[in-house]
Amino acid sequence: MPQIKLEYSDNIKTAINFPGVMLHIHEIIAGTISSNIEDCKSRIIKLDNYFIAHGETDNAMVHLEVNILEGRSEELKSELGNKLLSFLETVFENVSGVNLQITIEIKDIVRENYFKTVIT
Repeated sequence: MPQIKLEYSDNIKTAINFPGVMLHIHEIIAGTISSNIEDCKSRIIKLDNYFIAHGETDNAMVHLEVNILEGRSEELKSELGNKLLSFLETVFENVSGVNLQITIEIKDIVRENYFKTVIT
């Protein structure tokens, strides 16, 4: 069920293996919140229209949004956020030529507002 969105500014020029990154993110999420990795769904979005700070072109961003069903404790969400941030720091540690900000947002999905079906 986790819905994941990774957004990054197009001025990040380091080669990133995004399928490998997302698989590891799925593993971190599933292992931390006791979810099935098969339920993780991700979007990877390269941003070519963005504005950071005062608009300097050497500012870059990575933002990871993780939406999970409500009911997890704040401590568990904090643990998840810290694990994901540590991982993303290693992924993007070799980025050069930009001032990079990495942010993570963990959001609750209201159970009554989430609908799902599986068609095989």
